[in-house]
Amino acid sequence: MFEGFLVGRNNVHINLLQNIDDTVFFRKATMAYVKAIEVMLRSFGLVSSLKINIVKNKFRGGWDV
Repeated sequence: MFEGFLVGRNNVHINLLQNIDDTVFFRKATMAYVKAIEVMLRSFGLVSSLKINIVKNKFRGGWDV
């Protein structure tokens, strides 16, 4: 699902970064992808009982959603 990119001499594949309560996914921006991420975040919220605030999410790419 996530394309990512290669970094460093060993070409380590990076497709997401996480830090405390932030997650950054790397992928080509399409509406289908944005909808899939939203479904994934909502599903995570349901199974974990944690509240995911979709309004605070930011999608960045060649365009903003």
